[in-house]
Amino acid sequence: MGTANRGIMSNAEWRTPTGRLITFIYFILLAFVSVIVIFPFLFSFTAGLHNSIDVVKPGIHLWPAKPLWNNYLDAWQRFDEFGERRTPHAVARRRGRDNR
Repeated sequence: MGTANRGIMSNAEWRTPTGRLITFIYFILLAFVSVIVIFPFLFSFTAGLHNSIDVVKPGIHLWPAKPLWNNYLDAWQRFDEFGERRTPHAVARRRGRDNR
């Protein structure tokens, strides 16, 4: 018994002009959907490189003229390994838990 190698269309159907058109439409649709899915992640990453005023400016500015890489370093240092903010209140609360 051979393995079933059937997908959306058979190999013979893929070779026809209609099959090639369908393949082209699939690739265009897949490229469009991938851009829609990837764009928010790209925008969020590059928004972290802007200062707060540039983020809210009208229009889409993906890459800043002067990237502020320290924004990510500052954000990383403000949160500890448990996701809590490093504020005096959070430190005092954690010390209270540790003393119990």
